[in-house]
Amino acid sequence: MTSLIVAAALAFTPADAALAYTNAVEIVRDCTPRDHISLLTGATTIFSRLIHDLHRAHRSIDMEFYIFEGDKLGSVIIDILCRKARAGVVVRLL
Repeated sequence: MTSLIVAAALAFTPADAALAYTNAVEIVRDCTPRDHISLLTGATTIFSRLIHDLHRAHRSIDMEFYIFEGDKLGSVIIDILCRKARAGVVVRLL
């Protein structure tokens, strides 16, 4: 099963949010009934869910971020990804 989080709510303008939503619709078209898709809103909700899902990953993690900061949150995420990779989970960060 695939778990997909679409984070449209981090867009800065209504046009950005609309584009993110359109892209999410395109992604959903390629999914199967076994895939789990969530459209999340708000940074707190998005990053809480991301961290929760990273902890649950057991086979692979594929992440794509436009900007990835070296702040406290970024450090927490990198720590989780490193621990998962050492445990044998395939981790890919774009």
